[in-house]
Amino acid sequence: MASILIVDDETSVIMVLKEMLTRLGYDVVSASEAAQALGLVSLGCIDMVITDLVMPNMSGVELIVELKKRFPSLKIIAISGGSLEENPDRYLNLAQKVGADRCLRKPFMLNTLSTMVKELLPE
Repeated sequence: MASILIVDDETSVIMVLKEMLTRLGYDVVSASEAAQALGLVSLGCIDMVITDLVMPNMSGVELIVELKKRFPSLKIIAISGGSLEENPDRYLNLAQKVGADRCLRKPFMLNTLSTMVKELLPE
């Protein structure tokens, strides 16, 4: 089964997504920041990255740019609820422009994410 990396600085988001994706039969690993995610993807065996866009140190948009540069065929889903100062749609549009395959605005329905994952990682 495919392997998915979840990148989010909110542990509650990681826990919920990890549980859902594991139930669907995927191997799931997680990272709380972009630099850690880059290291994990560099080790190989990651088929998809689901990343938040608003994170400390390196944003999810910067992560997507770097991932697409190094691993052009890697599937990426961007998720964002934005911040108090920013509109999440701005981040999601930018994420799509730099290479995200799909984008989801938080909060989202888990079945919507599940459908996206299945579309991008057919068995």
